[in-house]
Amino acid sequence: MDDLDGSGEGLDTLLALRPRGTGDPVFCVHPGIGMGWAYATLCAELDPGRPLYAIQSPGLLPGAALPRSVHEMAVSYLRLIRAVRPTGPYHLIGWSLGGFAVHEMARILHAAGEEVGLVAVLDSFPGDSSRFTTDGPAAVRSAFLHELRAGSGDLDVERACPAELWAALRATGSAVANWPEPELARLFAVFANSCEIIAGHVPGHYDGDVLLVSAAKEPGRSSTDADQWRRHVGGDLDIHELPCEHRAVLDPEHAGEIAQAVNRHLARPS
Repeated sequence: MDDLDGSGEGLDTLLALRPRGTGDPVFCVHPGIGMGWAYATLCAELDPGRPLYAIQSPGLLPGAALPRSVHEMAVSYLRLIRAVRPTGPYHLIGWSLGGFAVHEMARILHAAGEEVGLVAVLDSFPGDSSRFTTDGPAAVRSAFLHELRAGSGDLDVERACPAELWAALRATGSAVANWPEPELARLFAVFANSCEIIAGHVPGHYDGDVLLVSAAKEPGRSSTDADQWRRHVGGDLDIHELPCEHRAVLDPEHAGEIAQAVNRHLARPS
């Protein structure tokens, strides 16, 4: 992820990564950090006839309320999608927190009789709340820096104030290193809220197919983790493993493989 500007259209809740195309659009939901720019790496290999949108957390913008649950997030994001795409089929991709959101969005759409196409869950697993810890402020601060690929170095995360967190981001050249402090504070609030809502989320049952991408090199990952989804998925569960850690899933060297798997699913007869 290249350096990002913490202002302007780059923080819009609905981000058009590729607005043109004659095919049905694909909508991607942000991970716990709230930003959707990482999905831009899919553009090179994703079917060029399909528009691609990323949904970002409204909490990145001043004065916006944060969702109190994954369900509330899903309902809100479906309203956003329907403003662009009033009817299905709906094609959804979600990474991390976004994976739980798109599963819930698909469940809601299916229950309402809407047509659901692709549901791609990128390295999200029921019961895996270790990445979204609520074990005190220090754990959330450490996870925040990890998600942004910024080491804590000599920072005392137990006692670190916000200014020290922002300094750690700048010292390690994070993609958000040049953001003004108010935008960094909102980014941290989004992440902390993500930790809370995912820790309390129990997925429902979606009676359709799911493409599950697993980061095989994530510490603690087991080949049996995917089985956690089977009780929540009524259709086929297509498991695709990537040789990377969780935070590298959408890096350019892996995004092409995801896009190709997505293309295969989108090409299936409805």
